[in-house]
Amino acid sequence: MARTLRDELGVELDVSTIVGAERTPAGLFSNDARTVSIVGSRQVEGFEALAMSAADSISSEALGAHTTCDTFATECTHSFVGRLGRRLFRRPLERDEIARYAALFEAARSEGVGFDVGRRLVLEAMLQSPHFLYRVEREPTTGARDLDAHELASRLSYLIWGSSPDAELSRAADDGSLTSASVLEAQVDRLIEAPRASEVFLEMVTDWLQLRDVWSVSFDLETYGEVDDALRVAMVEETHALFRDLWNEDRPLMEMLTRTDAWLSPELARNYGLEPTSSESTRYELDGDPHRSGILTRAAVVGLQGQVSRAQSEPEPSVVHRGKFLLQQFFCGSIPPPPNDVANDPSFGRGFDTEREAVEIRSANARCAGCHASIDPLGLSMLTYDNLGRHREVDVHGHPVSSDGVFYDVPRPGLTPLGA
Repeated sequence: MARTLRDELGVELDVSTIVGAERTPAGLFSNDARTVSIVGSRQVEGFEALAMSAADSISSEALGAHTTCDTFATECTHSFVGRLGRRLFRRPLERDEIARYAALFEAARSEGVGFDVGRRLVLEAMLQSPHFLYRVEREPTTGARDLDAHELASRLSYLIWGSSPDAELSRAADDGSLTSASVLEAQVDRLIEAPRASEVFLEMVTDWLQLRDVWSVSFDLETYGEVDDALRVAMVEETHALFRDLWNEDRPLMEMLTRTDAWLSPELARNYGLEPTSSESTRYELDGDPHRSGILTRAAVVGLQGQVSRAQSEPEPSVVHRGKFLLQQFFCGSIPPPPNDVANDPSFGRGFDTEREAVEIRSANARCAGCHASIDPLGLSMLTYDNLGRHREVDVHGHPVSSDGVFYDVPRPGLTPLGA
């Protein structure tokens, strides 16, 4: 929504703060319907506050772009409503819609205030309409139907750009040519080739790999020392840079599992045991390091996912949390909740000498093995990395560690994260 407000009204607002958006649940994306749906009065009030903030922030020039005159004459008010509504609702307005919003000008006039107040009332009302907040599609009268040109334009633009259709895409929707296969293909290519498409792609990566957790994770101070913002930022930027390179170089997505180059800040280079070669983020070739192949060996993924709790720090990485992350995010697997009478807290297993011993005991318990047989082998594949993503040969207690495991009944010595 922030992009839509920027592109259509020229205002920059922190939408999540004003609306009070909840954190994107694990396994979902920030544009998922289950994430963005209004669920109560708090969100409704938030959108009202957002509409008022946008009306406060918009320049007279931006609002004037939709204005052909400034009197309360019907042709003037209807023209403004139609032009503004076409952009905010991403389709032409019906006559009754134009009349309904134009009535706000009459309300302004009856209160003895000017045309500008009427414009503001219309803007605030439209910004709270479901036709702005959602991508509304007409219900078919019977069976299924094809999307019309304006619905198709909205789907394309929000999928690829995360914002409303631009002028060219809107024209193709208005004249109906967008429903032609050749025009549709040309528009898709144009949208994807624009730099802003990669921004949306990186947002998807951020949701998928749960990179926003970098700000909420706490690290055991005795084991890892003070983990400052510079290192946290570098973890995310390294991950973004890897996917940005794949996008810009038009490389197969599966190379994310085998890529051996990395953009590292001095802080992250030292975290990986390298001597920094620059005071800024620099591209390093890591092909000589067998432990740095692909995204699953990088700190923002293998490190952050070692934490069983975002608020509670642990010195030793969690095999279960890492395995659950891999199963859900990379294998699209699902895990049912544990039985009510089964221990399900971070302290379970601390009485064992090593994480591997805890895994073996869970595997021998039929009630646990049903789920952990799928989770734990994946988590073990990351056992040779600590919670900062540093490779290690021993755990925090000095016990040797290895990533050997049995993956779907197939023994694999030296199991490494997927593509490594």
